[in-house]
Amino acid sequence: MKSKEFIIERKIPDAEEIAHTYNLNSADLKMCFSILKDCQPFLNEVNNNPFKHKLFRGVSRDADTSWADVKQYIHKPIRLENRTPRDASQEFHDGLNKWMTTNFGAPFRNAMFCSGSKFQTHDYGDEYMIFPVGDFKFLWSPSIKDVWSEFAGPFRNHLRKNLEAQDPHTPFNNVNEIADDWFDNYFNGDYSNRNLKLAINSRKEVMIRAKSFYGIQFDDFPETKQIGFTEIFNLI
Repeated sequence: MKSKEFIIERKIPDAEEIAHTYNLNSADLKMCFSILKDCQPFLNEVNNNPFKHKLFRGVSRDADTSWADVKQYIHKPIRLENRTPRDASQEFHDGLNKWMTTNFGAPFRNAMFCSGSKFQTHDYGDEYMIFPVGDFKFLWSPSIKDVWSEFAGPFRNHLRKNLEAQDPHTPFNNVNEIADDWFDNYFNGDYSNRNLKLAINSRKEVMIRAKSFYGIQFDDFPETKQIGFTEIFNLI
């Protein structure tokens, strides 16, 4: 089987014609070919048309842009180690991670949080279109908009009830065990790791686990360039 690099090189003359037609410069082509070479699993999920199925993330305004020497394009690692949650309690965060690992194979609260709606990502930084690099995993819910706000009440009530119990025969030794019991027996989160296009178009939260991602700052990315990138993506 011929390598992806070989196929891309054979298609470069066609790409150069597309670049001329849609006014793509050298930085544009560098990003386009990097996505084409490094993001095939993602492109396959969206049928080589990521500008129809746009995945957004708010990226810190001090993000390193040295990769392409322009602010419009970035390449950043994804933080996958355990973290302190921004809104939820640590017990809820850790318990949900255990539940997700049991049911979907990874602690998806330690992931990159994205959305098909760029307006939902605005508060977290500049809105970038996201392209996960290499093999990646994703998880989303068709019904849950914010898992903490929707389940915080039942979770807190379960903790309070068991922490206040004076029965010396209570089966729990600490708050983490109580949290685990709630997720094992009461949590009915509706999650899926299938159909990324539907996940993106739902405009709900999409959790992505990969080593890194490419980003395109979308507000300064005209439709002509979107068409040019898409045509190059579909050369192969």
